[in-house]
Amino acid sequence: MKLRYLVTGLIMASLLLGACQPEVVEVVKEVPVEQIVEVEKIVEVEAPKSGKLKFTVPVEPDLLDPSVSSSRYDAVVISALYDALVFRNNDGDYVPWLAESWDVSADGLVWTFQLRSDVTFHDGTPFNAEAVKFNFDRAVDPETKSQAAAGQLGACSDTQVLSEYEVQITCSAVHASFLERLSGAFLRQYSPTAVEAFGEDYGVNPVGSGPFIFQEWVPSSHITVTPNPDYNWGPPGFHQGSPYLEEIYFHFIGEEVSRVAALKSGETDVILYTPAREVAKLASEEFKVKVNEVPGIARVDIINAAKAPTDELAVRQAILHGTDRQMIIDTIDGGVGQALHNVISPGVWGYDSSIESMYNTYDPDKAKALLEGAGWVDTDGDGIREKDGETLSLVNVHFPGRTPGVKALIQAQLREIGFEMELLEKANPDNMQFARAKGHNLEWMTWGSTDPSIMGNLFHSRHAGNAWNYAFYEDARLDEVLDLIDQTVDLDTRKSLVQEAQKIIMEAALVLPLTIDINVVAMHPNIQDLSFGPSGFYDVYFYDTYLIE
Repeated sequence: MKLRYLVTGLIMASLLLGACQPEVVEVVKEVPVEQIVEVEKIVEVEAPKSGKLKFTVPVEPDLLDPSVSSSRYDAVVISALYDALVFRNNDGDYVPWLAESWDVSADGLVWTFQLRSDVTFHDGTPFNAEAVKFNFDRAVDPETKSQAAAGQLGACSDTQVLSEYEVQITCSAVHASFLERLSGAFLRQYSPTAVEAFGEDYGVNPVGSGPFIFQEWVPSSHITVTPNPDYNWGPPGFHQGSPYLEEIYFHFIGEEVSRVAALKSGETDVILYTPAREVAKLASEEFKVKVNEVPGIARVDIINAAKAPTDELAVRQAILHGTDRQMIIDTIDGGVGQALHNVISPGVWGYDSSIESMYNTYDPDKAKALLEGAGWVDTDGDGIREKDGETLSLVNVHFPGRTPGVKALIQAQLREIGFEMELLEKANPDNMQFARAKGHNLEWMTWGSTDPSIMGNLFHSRHAGNAWNYAFYEDARLDEVLDLIDQTVDLDTRKSLVQEAQKIIMEAALVLPLTIDINVVAMHPNIQDLSFGPSGFYDVYFYDTYLIE
């Protein structure tokens, strides 16, 4: 918005002076254009960019400690509070942020980072090489109980200080996705002094170097952050200086209908994961709507291969053939979206579209044939199959408030082919603990990533029981391929490994793909320059955002 001011010049003064003189008729000599004095000038003044932003997420964060956290909802707030060493822009390029530059040895094992010397954390302590070492040493320390950061550092766990603003990280094996991990939410930098001061309570008293400073967290209500007045080290492509917003008020509304109602009433300015079925209506009411793909392993059910009856391949395959993904889109998502037929989504590097043909057709007859061939038959006519005195029963676990109606629809579809299914809603940490104890047959999963190494987090056998491998499937070749994906720099070789991993996982039917994950962001029309990074969800760029009156 611009304010316009009219400035008058010499003509007005001349007219006033002339009104006092006798009338004189004279010939006026033509004056060359270049000698005419400008008498009217439009001065454009930028209106202040400011505002208080009310921002709604579907799930309250668990912790705001990058080294411990793993939730994408944690990452939304983390993106406002913390900075990373490197920044990945939406063109896929890695550019400087807290690190001014970096280089890697010829063998890919030693990374050296030159750090900015003008950065301070919110508590006034300096960001330097010692801080980076503290961050990464803490992330890999078993006592920290890292849920994501330790795995993302992977083989690159030896951090050494070379000078005040130079740090070296040595890897025991090539880490092909190292820069991608460094640019993410869970390897962002925080104040060592604050960690030592707050101890176990650091996760609810976060201190980063980011554009916003933590103010308060009222559980089950809101988190408030305010601008960092000293901030002047944003990544390329953003303005320099303090953020425009005066405050961000994060609050949490689990139910989709309630989130939409809060937007329409003005209770909030922005909502994430707006129901896709609301897109057309909200747009017609002049709300801004962004539909972002959230690439990764997203909107799937992980199938437990270590618990009956899904320990049988035929049962797992029957689940995939007996689920109508398009019905989910048409019935629940208002026709907005795209069916998913692979373990990773199309936005992930190395996606193999040929894998889609394995299960891209809803085929309940094939599902029934698979079950009958494996000895599962309905002996008592109640519609549920049995074998050896056991019913064909599944436990399907999901999160409260996420994708309402999807699980019930899957339950109804699978009942048509002879499955009985119990639906359980569990929030974290109960959800995570239940899955790690193998209590599920199917477990809802959305894990965003643009790099295929994410498959290692969810399907490598070393992550079963103590991390995120809820499939509990053991296959030596799959483990080998997943390791090589992380260790291979040659893109052609890496791509063939990524394709092989997709094939193994889908042939073993370790995941029930549902629909490509989309983050529908709805906002009031006065919100300006709110943008998202490659994830489409958890890397939210609040730095340039402001509101117009």
